[in-house]
Amino acid sequence: MKNLMTFCVLFLFVFSVSTAGAADSFSEAMTSGSAHVIFRYRLENVDQDKMSKDATASTLKTRINFKSDSFNGFSVFAEMDDVSNIGDDDFNSLANGKAGQYPVIADPDGTNLNQFYFDYKTDNVLFRLGRQRILLDNQRYVGGVGWRQNEQTYDAAKFVLTGLANNVITYAYIDNVSRIFGPDNSSV
Repeated sequence: MKNLMTFCVLFLFVFSVSTAGAADSFSEAMTSGSAHVIFRYRLENVDQDKMSKDATASTLKTRINFKSDSFNGFSVFAEMDDVSNIGDDDFNSLANGKAGQYPVIADPDGTNLNQFYFDYKTDNVLFRLGRQRILLDNQRYVGGVGWRQNEQTYDAAKFVLTGLANNVITYAYIDNVSRIFGPDNSSV
């Protein structure tokens, strides 16, 4: 890991380009950043053979995020998610004790830090360190499982190189996966 980090730092300095339109100070980068609040309501019904009851989950995801402006190519991003059940919990979220009674709808209640990362970006290079989405190709093997309320994210260091004749090179070292089952259900 030490050799990888050394390589990444050296590579960033070699390919560094000044970023146009960036903030002039760290405090300006933070105050000129952008914040968003997003609500996503979701209703899912599962009718599964060999289960005596159908499952219905009515959930609301509340997402709050902040992205700073760039300062000398560096920026920060933070995002919190809260998933809450609305009404009856007639489903098995794998965390609500309804196993065997209802089919699984893996949207458990919970609040978690969805993403928190630092970026260093130039015209053709991105280095990202922290909890982040990693979406490769069509998310077949590596992705965020975006149809669930609690998104899958990765504690990782990611390096992306663009501008190579319609090619993109991505390297990611993943230390931990925060799965869709919520912050309190890491054993599932």
